[in-house]
Amino acid sequence: MKQMKKRLLALAALACLLAVTAFAAGIPAAPQGSCVLDQANVLSAATEQKVNDLTVALGQACGAQIAVMTMNLMPGGDAEGRKAYAAQVVENWNLGGEGGNGLLLVLSISDEDYWVAPTDNFQSGFTLSVLKNLMSENLETDFTNKAYDTAVTKFVTAASEKAESFVRAQQLAAGVSASRSEE
Repeated sequence: MKQMKKRLLALAALACLLAVTAFAAGIPAAPQGSCVLDQANVLSAATEQKVNDLTVALGQACGAQIAVMTMNLMPGGDAEGRKAYAAQVVENWNLGGEGGNGLLLVLSISDEDYWVAPTDNFQSGFTLSVLKNLMSENLETDFTNKAYDTAVTKFVTAASEKAESFVRAQQLAAGVSASRSEE
């Protein structure tokens, strides 16, 4: 009986390892010179530029980053699988840099779904409740109406404001200067 349990545990561990490896193999490279990877081709050049401008300003203000990825179908299937996929993208892209302050928005177009993944350091500021509120107020309606440019711009704008407030509060709590330009 013990041998059977050991074999089952070994098989379960192997299955987990294979799933993670499969995700990693399917993770696209981080976009170079941009924070937007529009694989589904649903965003205009103007939206991509606006998102890049917002993210550059956010990075200069407090070191945080927001990235957007669109795809026809997000891998992972169920919620846990998508969570794992998004977390792997965040890790592979080194989103948030050294400070670990980053947020990823993934639009999965063909199944009309989206996912937001904060970096580990951002999880206390971007709780499930905060993310649901941000998505409900700034993403859901326009995404449902296939107004992807508007949805992404509104979400990134609101998330940037929240991110800057969160990082500044962290810095103040730690006794660090609230502005990178003061360093």
